[in-house]
Amino acid sequence: MQKVNGFFDRLEPPLGALEADYRQHYLNADIAQIRILWLGIVALKLVLLAFDLVTQAKNATYYLWLADDIAVSSLLLGLALGLGRVTGPARYDRLVAVVMLAIVIDNWMFGLTGLATDYSSFAFDLLLIVCCYLVVPMPLALRVAYAGLATLLALVVLFLARAPSPLYYTSIPTLLVSTNVLGLAISVRIYNYRRQQ
Repeated sequence: MQKVNGFFDRLEPPLGALEADYRQHYLNADIAQIRILWLGIVALKLVLLAFDLVTQAKNATYYLWLADDIAVSSLLLGLALGLGRVTGPARYDRLVAVVMLAIVIDNWMFGLTGLATDYSSFAFDLLLIVCCYLVVPMPLALRVAYAGLATLLALVVLFLARAPSPLYYTSIPTLLVSTNVLGLAISVRIYNYRRQQ
């Protein structure tokens, strides 16, 4: 565990006694940013809901997606509106960690229940990885953990729930790994610049 912490500390050096002040200083900006992301996910789910209403057969999968979209959208909308009550970085970290875990698992369930021949859901996996690194203000270890979990679950869907395809079995893992590497590099640069300020 010390080696892992040392690795993260080299990427984003800790600020020592200033760490708490740094987190508190950026808390309102972080809350505003995560609120925009959650409201964006609500808007996306509502668009997908309307699209599925027109294009999907009214089968068990449709009703599962309908219930999921309504439940997740309601939860995210309520949390986004209630974020103003969060006054400390520790509470913010706990709330965001739980909600992001739910979003990653929700995205995985969406991919898992899709058609075996539909590879378009992997675009959402790539977007989620980018969001974990660049849009969700969290400590580096959490950004890496959630992006890594999203990647792992996308690979589970690819190899266990999709029709065999040599083309996609090569290209999708390459895209997932590349997105992680690029996301980590840009994320570290952005957050180090912010920490230096």
